[in-house]
Amino acid sequence: MAYFEQPLQSEASWFGGCGNMVCTGKINFIIQDHTNTIFPQGGTLLPNNTQIGANTPSCTYNSYFNGYYCIRNDFAVLEYESIAPDYNKRIMWPVSLNYDGGSWTTLTNGFKEW
Repeated sequence: MAYFEQPLQSEASWFGGCGNMVCTGKINFIIQDHTNTIFPQGGTLLPNNTQIGANTPSCTYNSYFNGYYCIRNDFAVLEYESIAPDYNKRIMWPVSLNYDGGSWTTLTNGFKEW
């Protein structure tokens, strides 16, 4: 069904990576079962992002797909894009996200810089 890869430290560079940090796009997305066709209780799959998955109630780590199964559908998708005139010549990450009232903060950027 799914297997989530971890960001690679070897991709941390200015040429093909995400600057001086790894590209976190590989662990910052969700798969949701809105119709209960994959899981009887519905739910959400999160990649192995321990800041979010391990610190969110109703989420359980599963080594088979290297991620978390969460019996909840209240996760949201955040899309951010530059509206500057030179939007296609520079990037605007990283962005720091924190769970208001919760116990996690995560730094997000893209899947690849270029």
